[in-house]
Parts: sequence; structure tokens; C-alpha cells
Amino acid sequence: MDTLISEENWERLLLRVQKPSRYIGREINSYKKDWESAKVRIVFAFPDTYEVGMSHFGISLLYHLANSHQEYIADRVFAPWLDMEQELRSHGLPLLTLDQKRPLKDFDIVGFSLQYELSFTNILTILDLSGIPLFASERKNGDWPLIIGGGPCVFNPEPVAPFFDFFVLGEGEEVLINVLEKIQLKKENKLGRKEFLEELRHIPGIYIPEFFEDTYDQNGVFKGVKPVFDDYEAVEKAVVSDLDEKSPLPAKPIVPYMKIVHDRLSIEIARGCTRGCRFCQAGMIYRPVRERDPYRVMDLADRALHCTGFEEISLLSLSSGDYTNIEFVLSSLMAKHREEQVSIALPSLRIGTLSSTLIEEIKKVRKTGFTLAPEAGSERLRRVINKDISTDELLEISSYIYENGWQLIKLYFMMGLPTETNEDLEAIVDVCFKVWSIAGKARPKGKVNVSVSTFVPKPHTPFQWCKQISLEQIYRNLDFFKKRLNKKGMQLKWHNPPQSFMEAILSRGDRRLARVIFTAWKMGARFDGWTEHFKFDLWKEAFKSSKLPEHLWNASKKDLDEPLPWDHLHSKIEKDFLVKEYKKALSGEYTSDCRWHKCLKCGVCDFKNIEPVLKKAEPDQYSQVKSLPNNDKNVDSFFYRLKFKKTGTSKLLSHLELVGVFTRAIRRARLPIAFSRGYNPHMKISFWHALPVGFESKSEYLNMTLEEKLSCEEILRNLNKELPCGIEVLQAENTKKLVRWPEEFIVVYNVRLFDGIWQEESWDKFKANPRHIERTTKKGKKRTFDTMKYINSLVFHDEKTLYINLKQSMTGCPSLLEILGAIFGPAYATPWRISVVKLDILPVTGDNLWQQN
Repeated sequence: MDTLISEENWERLLLRVQKPSRYIGREINSYKKDWESAKVRIVFAFPDTYEVGMSHFGISLLYHLANSHQEYIADRVFAPWLDMEQELRSHGLPLLTLDQKRPLKDFDIVGFSLQYELSFTNILTILDLSGIPLFASERKNGDWPLIIGGGPCVFNPEPVAPFFDFFVLGEGEEVLINVLEKIQLKKENKLGRKEFLEELRHIPGIYIPEFFEDTYDQNGVFKGVKPVFDDYEAVEKAVVSDLDEKSPLPAKPIVPYMKIVHDRLSIEIARGCTRGCRFCQAGMIYRPVRERDPYRVMDLADRALHCTGFEEISLLSLSSGDYTNIEFVLSSLMAKHREEQVSIALPSLRIGTLSSTLIEEIKKVRKTGFTLAPEAGSERLRRVINKDISTDELLEISSYIYENGWQLIKLYFMMGLPTETNEDLEAIVDVCFKVWSIAGKARPKGKVNVSVSTFVPKPHTPFQWCKQISLEQIYRNLDFFKKRLNKKGMQLKWHNPPQSFMEAILSRGDRRLARVIFTAWKMGARFDGWTEHFKFDLWKEAFKSSKLPEHLWNASKKDLDEPLPWDHLHSKIEKDFLVKEYKKALSGEYTSDCRWHKCLKCGVCDFKNIEPVLKKAEPDQYSQVKSLPNNDKNVDSFFYRLKFKKTGTSKLLSHLELVGVFTRAIRRARLPIAFSRGYNPHMKISFWHALPVGFESKSEYLNMTLEEKLSCEEILRNLNKELPCGIEVLQAENTKKLVRWPEEFIVVYNVRLFDGIWQEESWDKFKANPRHIERTTKKGKKRTFDTMKYINSLVFHDEKTLYINLKQSMTGCPSLLEILGAIFGPAYATPWRISVVKLDILPVTGDNLWQQN
């Protein structure tokens, strides 16, 4: 980064954007390898914000897998938010990776994770900000990085195929190291791009779009793909045969500074689902079911908790309740970690797998809300989609949930499913009211949240030939639900209809839609998956200006014998099986789960290399984990006050992010921290006044209560080992009693100007004619401050530096930036124009700043 922008100027730039912690990188457990010694360098790119991308388990898995090889560097980059994109463009700077702080064009590979069709325009933003030509055809000459893609959207990547050099179809860890080895040989042997791609096509799961040509008739109707090579007519997905052996879980996951969407330790316990929901793409493309060994899962959870400090574990699977050892693993983990106030989450529980044992275990942690996904209101339509759940089962489990302490159930439904009638919509309302009625009887404050989304036909599913209902029909259905589901204690939510429409267009489109995506991006399309930023009119204009056939703007029904843009990409599920399932759906016939019943001959398993993997814990080992006593006990309390500094890049962390850094560092340091009692226990720590983002400090304080007495030296040593660069505990004091923060105090600041000089005459004029500071409270009331009352002293050290002592109070006072703005003008009160260091906190009178309760 030194050749592009100095560290200081980079930090100043980040102070101009929302959430600068999205871009600072170098988090706990991230890698910082030597750039020059690496043989191959890959950056994993996620076309959404940091907090979304860092919640994705696949990125973490591949990042750690590649970095486990000393000769390779793997880095990360995420789509910059709109303000950051603007800052980069206005400063003429490229987008930088998080660990190495380098432009993407310096890497050998840029690997995009394609999880959602409405993130496609963000791919182009990332490439453009990196100075990389957008279309693969523009990168044939020159030393450009290879642009590759992976993820569920790769099962029909045709709408973005012109932007990519190749794709990984299937599970990335099966081919990643092989690809990196091939690229190392390419560099050593100085192979050209075309020669390299021709060799790469022999790796299973590698799809190279330029080796296939789309064909159309005179009316622009898609007629299939024509392969360039006779020995490369189709691509089969790559499959990991055994997760334990070939897909090792990260033992030291990255700990983000900011709060991400899924801010917890994620552990994959199984992959694949054979329940056979006919609308579900994931259930088809991730077959077969492969479970991880329960003892490896629990061992990994123990180790990862200790080196991350997360306070929650999420056991990941498409259907966690189907995991053979779910009750054993859940009860064992909760018994072992309950004293540490670590909770366990099961994000994907099917109604049919909710046993009383599971609910008993789940209710031991925070009961915020329980999610149930019947998908359809009527039992007839559930048979159509192969969801084997009766209404009686749904109501029985709802009653049990409310009776066990939950106050909220979230119900998820889809509208527009194949064969849907008005009676099916009425059935959704009927089910919702029955659950709502149960809520009122079981819990006085019981509530129901109803979420309705629109069915989107997806490739490689039995419903890939089905139409999506029209936008007009979607809006009529929503009006129906808004009128009918309008009761106290019931809340209706829905997915934005135009976004569902665009998702359907892109998910089944062909390569010609790349023109639409490119045009929409040029017109300003960004973050289309975010409802507040999705511009449907822009997409309509982009399609119109692309002059494509009208049928491409229509998610209509397809014939069973009609060529599909993804026919040459094989999920290993036979097309005949999908046709059979489609016909069974139309007749309302249920298909059983091959996990428990006979093989359905879907085509995925060869029973040599690929087959279901179920791992049962040995019965005699169940007794090895004994439940620990609960935390309802009397414990001793030992009070400590810590003084710490916050300097360097850490100044970009908000106060809440700083609190998160400390709480997780305390867990990693294994300090015997005390917790509050009650429904939602939290650590007994409290911080001094929140330090504004961008301010450095050499005098910050926090109070901490421990259950065991430790020496101050031990606290300093153990905690500082776990704190990130720039945050260091300077002093620790055993205070005997809880320290109260003083009501009034003096804060000493050093303020340095980056550009320009301080105008001393402005201070002289202000003293002669002081101005009051007015502030509007959150409730709309005006509050006026006599500015001079809060300035204890102001001294100019030189033309760029001043020292200012401010009287501050816990009851409210003007901020440093407000006072500087009042004296020198608003331009001097911008965080990116000044460097602020909080030097000390002094008593207003006397010698003792602190009081003990």
C-alpha cells in the first residue's frame, strides 16, 4: 500500500465513510504472509459488504485451506459500500485487499463467490475499481489475473459467463489446491492463457465458458450450447467424498472487529439434504448427505472457541435436525460450555425434526424467536413441493414452543408455487390464525411474525421448468395478505416483488443477459439485493437498451424437452429424475428421503467414490460428557480497573466494536470474568465515555469484575496477548470495591492539523465574543451550551498543533469537534482533517478522580 497511499492518508480516507472497520482488515486469526516468497496468490472476492461476506462459511473454509499451504497466499476483498466506492474513485485509488493491502490486479487469481443473482453488478464494481477489464475477451492479452467463480449461482452462470475465465462447478475444496498447483506450473513454464485453459479443462468441475458456444434460432430462441472440444462436451460438479478428510474445518476462524450478520462461531456438521423439497436448489446441488464426525465437531468447537472468544456456536447444515448425532452434540456442547455463557444455535431446523429433547436443550439459551417454515398453507400444496408436514404437526409443535417459554414464532411461506390456487392462499391465512390463537392462549405476550416470499424457479430442481407468477399477481396476493393478516400480535413481512422477478430472470437466463447486467451497472445499479438500493426502472431501461428478445424478460413456463442454458452443467442429478419429480409434483405424490429409505436413483451416488456418509457416535461414549452445574450460584467478586490505550488503526473502531474486541479478548485470555444473572447474562464490564471514531487515546478506562482473584501482572500479560495491534492495557488495579465513574472531569487533548495551520486570531475573536453551541436532542428539544464554560485551557504548541483541556460531565456537554467548529469554523471539525489524541483525564478539583462504592 505504501506506493499507492500512506497509512495515514488511508486512515483519513476511511474516516470519510460509514463503518470504516469494513476495510481495515488484519483481524485476529487472519493471515499476513510474505508476499515475495509466495508461489501463487489468490484473493477471494465476495460481491457484497464485509458483514455479509464474512458471515459466509464457504469463504472462511477456502481462505484457511489455501493459507494452510505455506507456498500460497489467500486474501479477501468485499464490495465497497457506495460511499467507499465514491471515495476511491474521487481519489483515483484501487480497491485493496484486507490482509496484504494490495490491488486485485497484483494477484494471480480473483475468485468470486456467487451466492445470489442480485449481487452480479457488484462483481463489475469490484473488477472496475481494481483496474481489471470487465470482459474475459478483453483480458486475453496481458498479464491479468484469472477471474473465476464458484457457489450455487455457478450451476447456471451463463448471465455472467462473459466476465469470467472459468468457474468451479461444485465444491471448491475438492479442486482448489489442484488449481493452485496448475497455476504455479503455468507461471514456472510461462504458459499462455489459452494453453493453460486448455489444460485446465481436464480437471473435474472446471467450466470454461469460451469452450462452449450458445446457439439461437432466427427468433432469438435459445437452442443449446455447442462445445468447442469433442472431449469437453459437459462439466460435472466436483464432490467432496468425505468432509472430515478432505474439507477440514478452520481451527482458528477470523474474528471480525465489526458486528457481522452471523456474528458467531460457525461449524458445519453436515452437507447435503435429501428431503427432496422440489423448489429447493441447495437440496439438489449439494447431494449426497455427508456428516462430519461428532467428536471432531466437538473438539473443533472447543479449540475454535478458545482462540476466537465467540459467545455463540452455530451448527450449520441444510437440515440440522437430521444430523444423526444432533441431540448428543447439542447436549454435550451445552453441558461443557454453559458455565462460559456460550449459547448454541441451530439455524436450519425442519418441523419434522423438532423433538422434545431438542427443544429442551434449545430453550436453555436465549429464547428470542423460533422459526418454522411450512412454506405452503395447505397439505395438498405441501405434497406438491414434497414437504411432508401436516397442519396438525405444525400446530402441535407451535403449542409446545409457546408452552416452553418462547414468545415469538416466525412462519415462512411462499406464494406462487406450482399449482397454487386461491384456496392455498386462504390456507396460509388459516394456519397463521391458528398459530396466533395458540400464542394468545399459551403466552399472554405471544406473537406471530409471518414472512411471505415469491417462488423463484431455479435450475437443477424439479421446478426449473415452471413459470413465476406475474408481478401483478404478486401484488394482488400481497394485498390479500395485508388485509387478512392484520391483527394485534401478528406482523406480516414480504420480499420485494420486483427483486423476486429479477432473480427469476437472471437465475434461468443465458449469456445475452450479460449485456443487460453490464448496462444496468453502467447506469448505476449497485447492491441490488438490498431493497433500499434496488432500482427496477433502471433494470427495465437496461433491458430495453440492450435490444434483446422480449421473451428473455419473462419468467415463463418451459417445455420439458426445451434446451436449457445450463444443460451442459451437470449437478450429477439425472434430468430424467427431475422430470419424474416434476410429474409427481403435479399429481401431488410424495417422495421419501433416501437417507431413511431406499435409493431413489437420482444419479448422484456411484457407491464407489460418492455415497451418503452418516456418522454415528458410539453408545458407550455418550456417558463421557456429564452435565455441569448451572450458573445459579453465589460466587466471590473481585473488582479491577484497567487503563488502556487505543492508537493506530484501532482508532477506526466504534465504541461498540471496541467493547466486542475486549469481551472476546477476555474470553480468549480465559479470565474468570463474572456474568450477570437472569434471562440474558452479560459480562460484568463497563467502559468510560465512548471515544469518537477517529480519536486516539492514551487514557481509556474500564471496570471489570472477576470471580477469582488474579494478580494485576497476570491480567496485563494474558489480556495484552489477545488484544489487536493498537490496543494495549497499560495498568491494572484491584480496587477492592466497584469504581464509580466521576460525574465531572477534565479531558486533555492534543489536536494536530493535517492540512493548513491553526488561526490563532480565531481563538482571540472567540474569547472576545463567545458563541453558544446549540444541539437538538433525539426528542427534538433544543439544548444550548455556554462554550467558554467547558474550555479549561487552549494552548497553541505550533502552527499545526494545539492542546485543549475540556471540562466534561456524564450529564451531557459539547464535544471536542463542536467546540473546535465553534472557534475555528466547521471545516476544522471534520475527523479526516485533524488528528486527535486524548492524553489524560484529570479531576476537576482535588487529587482523587475515582470513587469506590
